[in-house]
Amino acid sequence: MAGCGAIRVAAPEGADVEGTIDAIEALYREHGAPVRFQVGFPLSRPDDLDQRLAARGYEIHDPVTTLLKSVEPVTASMDVVMREAPSEGWLSVYLANVTPDRRPFATAILARVPGPCVFAEAIREGAVIATALGVFHENTVIAECVGTASTARRQGAAAAVMRALEAWGGGLGAHTIGLQAVTTNMPAQGLYAALGYAPAGTYHYRFLDSTVDQ
Repeated sequence: MAGCGAIRVAAPEGADVEGTIDAIEALYREHGAPVRFQVGFPLSRPDDLDQRLAARGYEIHDPVTTLLKSVEPVTASMDVVMREAPSEGWLSVYLANVTPDRRPFATAILARVPGPCVFAEAIREGAVIATALGVFHENTVIAECVGTASTARRQGAAAAVMRALEAWGGGLGAHTIGLQAVTTNMPAQGLYAALGYAPAGTYHYRFLDSTVDQ
């Protein structure tokens, strides 16, 4: 899931921000990993964190938009199945939609998702063609792992699993459903806009890849 391995900074007023960044860089180098920070708007502190990282040579990767909508009465499509755990078909579609470096850890992460949660899968001709994971927390459904098989794009499968999550959350008393989508993924942004989702915030990662070799 997005964000694993990145550090967020929320420095109080008067904190030694540059010293904190130095310490974080040292921690990443100790583990031989590229340094990366998650910078969110309007939540990250201090307000000039993004400018500080840019001045150090950090480059922006993976801009993401947080999208929200009020839960409304919807009817889940009949070809969507809701499960308490991911099926083999669900995993196959989901893993095909994540980067190779995340695949070895994906199953272990999914096993630790807190409940109540549900794994939604759209099925066509006996095969899973789209996936989504819904987690219920404090009257909100958080949607993750939304993906579609490469052979079933633009056929309404992603919309079907998202409506199914909304219906599931409504049954639990959810007021809001939300997710995060890559800002530059225009097909995804268009899909969620058509379903009634609106932007509520943004974040991106800043990487300092060169530190791996230092």
